[in-house]
Amino acid sequence: MKKPTPNKKRRSKKAKRSVKIGTAPGSLIYVGEKKVESVTAQLIKYNTDDFEESKELDIEQPLGELIEDTHVQWINVHGLHDVEFIQKVGTYYDIDKMILEDLLDTTQRPKVEEFPNCLFFTLKSLADVEGTGFEIEQISFILTKHTVISLQEKPADIFESIRERLRNKMGLVRMRTADYLLFLLLDAVIDEYFVLLDNFDAAIEDLQEEVVTSPEDDTLIRTDQLKRSLLMLRKSVNPLKDAVNLLDKGDSQFLSDEYAKFYSDLKDSALEVIDSVEAYRQMIESVENLYMSQLSQKNNDTMKVLTVIATIFIPLTFVAGIYGMNFTYMPELEWKYSYPIFWGIMIVITLIMIRYFRRKNWF
Repeated sequence: MKKPTPNKKRRSKKAKRSVKIGTAPGSLIYVGEKKVESVTAQLIKYNTDDFEESKELDIEQPLGELIEDTHVQWINVHGLHDVEFIQKVGTYYDIDKMILEDLLDTTQRPKVEEFPNCLFFTLKSLADVEGTGFEIEQISFILTKHTVISLQEKPADIFESIRERLRNKMGLVRMRTADYLLFLLLDAVIDEYFVLLDNFDAAIEDLQEEVVTSPEDDTLIRTDQLKRSLLMLRKSVNPLKDAVNLLDKGDSQFLSDEYAKFYSDLKDSALEVIDSVEAYRQMIESVENLYMSQLSQKNNDTMKVLTVIATIFIPLTFVAGIYGMNFTYMPELEWKYSYPIFWGIMIVITLIMIRYFRRKNWF
């Protein structure tokens, strides 16, 4: 899993936010990386009987010409860096500039705000990249009575299943209103979280097994990388709880009571993601602690063996030291069997000490 170092991430984030230093509140400045060369948009219009899809919408076309009270309109925009287009959307729907400022800021926390003429929702989309790696993208939604506008940083296929349902008239989506479409879009974004959670679950399980059986030299490094990824994931999804709670209350004029149960299910899914992230964070900390404990135990075992060996050789060195002294009168030196007796004494001492250490379960 290739991930940039934390210092690089921190420097990158400061560089992004620094462009707003000294500007007045509500200033429309794009904060983030330009992920597409030009802004593109698609339009889908539908009702129970009709369906119309435009894959290359002219963003210069006045929005008023696209809106029909007899249809639900879904405008999907790829690219947030076109400030003029965002300002045009804001002018048509009379959206407060503070909301447009949040829409253009890709570091914004997930939030929901309601105005007399629209409902604004922004959250993070997490795209799976090589196992537990992921890319963070901001997705924002503007909901009016008949229209949903989704704004993404770059093209992605997380909504393709919804398009297929609309094209083929699958289920009841063509018979329902724009707020139900918003639920489907939000649900598709949150479903991607569960894909990542499955990846994290598998990675943590592999790490647990590795730490218990045969930890490698880079096990701790990969554990730390996984821990950092979980912290990033937690930072992205935790604020989602408060935003979804506001939708679940059912106080919005743009959300019908008929679909309240769906938004309640959305809240449950968001809470499940948050609880899972917290559980995985604790699990990875347990894996890290287990690794350190095993490493400490391994060092202790090594030191114990070395200590036992040194202890065994202490009396042997003592005996050898005595008989290595150059005394003139040492009667044992004249004995015929003094040498094998000397070795026998050392072997007996060694065996006695080994037996004693084993009884103490020192090795």
